[in-house]
Amino acid sequence: MDIVMARTFNLLGGDKRISNLLFIGRVYDQIEKVKKGEIAKIKVGNLEAKRDYIHVEEAVEYYQKIMEHGICGEVYNVGSGRAVKMRDLLAIILKDAGLDMKVVEEDVPNAPDKTDIPEIYADLTKIKGLELRNHEN
Repeated sequence: MDIVMARTFNLLGGDKRISNLLFIGRVYDQIEKVKKGEIAKIKVGNLEAKRDYIHVEEAVEYYQKIMEHGICGEVYNVGSGRAVKMRDLLAIILKDAGLDMKVVEEDVPNAPDKTDIPEIYADLTKIKGLELRNHEN
């Protein structure tokens, strides 16, 4: 079988009904509750962490490249290739919702969680190689 795989990082844009297991989903859910008066604060964890977010439309373009030019058996990272601080991302989301950081309550434990990695972003070397191969053909 001719199978290629995409390892997608965090998606932005599109439908705001995202799983509450993900940061963005929890934030959107809490924003709605704040606006309805059901809760007073949006509760979040460590906002100093940095994560890779890619807009869903850009991810779809990468998926197309992977399907058309990917090498069988390879795994391709789909992300922006850069990390954004969660605090900055949250500020943008809140601004779009007509809110500000005053509604946010950050709960950072005294002892750092060993699973809370400070910075995660996609290495796009392989997928960028597909773009180069595509131009050569």
